[in-house]
Amino acid sequence: MRWRGGIRSDDSLSGSRHGGDAQSAAHDSEIRQWIYRQFASTGLAPSPVEIAREFVLTPYQVEQALYRLQREADALVLIPGSPYIWMAEPFSAVPTSFLVRSGEIQWWGNCIWDALGILALLGVDGDIDGLSKLGAGATCHRGGQGFGGERWCRALRGASTRLVA
Repeated sequence: MRWRGGIRSDDSLSGSRHGGDAQSAAHDSEIRQWIYRQFASTGLAPSPVEIAREFVLTPYQVEQALYRLQREADALVLIPGSPYIWMAEPFSAVPTSFLVRSGEIQWWGNCIWDALGILALLGVDGDIDGLSKLGAGATCHRGGQGFGGERWCRALRGASTRLVA
């Protein structure tokens, strides 16, 4: 029996074999946090196979955990009819109208608020492209205040909007 990421490789993530809902919730939380770390560091949602490999789980166990995270924790949204992640707000796994870039990494936001939220959540400076309906792009940066401080967003049209995170 191997342990990895706090999950035994022979355990099912179902409450009956896992010792109850509290333990399942704890393991689901670990998986959820890892999903967010993957989104943050790569800009991509991990596949069920990648999650299974990281936590030494079967595909069925991963699917059950993802379905629980969607249904019970409202932590993510799966592509309908599949165990693949569609979004873990503010991140989108599929291209949207709100492309966020910082350095060499890019993410997709589900809406403008999610796009701004990605920059605030990660505490990075970046650009938001795709405001084509408004005819503008935006550049957002920390105003020297550090993470959690004031953020400034300047639309390329010249209008400035002060955002408080």
